Amino acid sequence: VLGVIFLVGQYIEYAELAHLQITLNISDDAFGGFGMRFYAPTAFHGVHVLIGVIWALVVLRRGAAGHYDHNPLGIELFGLYWHFVDVVWIILFTLIYLV
Repeated sequence: VLGVIFLVGQYIEYAELAHLQITLNISDDAFGGFGMRFYAPTAFHGVHVLIGVIWALVVLRRGAAGHYDHNPLGIELFGLYWHFVDVVWIILFTLIYLV
């Protein structure tokens, strides 16, 4: 659920930036190339969040079917992936929003 909330927030943020005419084009950007430096890493992260949300739904469905009753490796792998995505966001948030 939090992954979906994140993606909705990212969509709203991108819509606001588009309204301010912040684009990927470095030469037309009045903010000195901010668009490319912002969109590239956050979009890449957003794609990984989307993959994580889809994977979470697959894990939930397979878990409900009893697929992980004797071997929870699929759940563990998903957890590792999701926490990696979290750590990457902490780094991106620090570099983009705080620095």
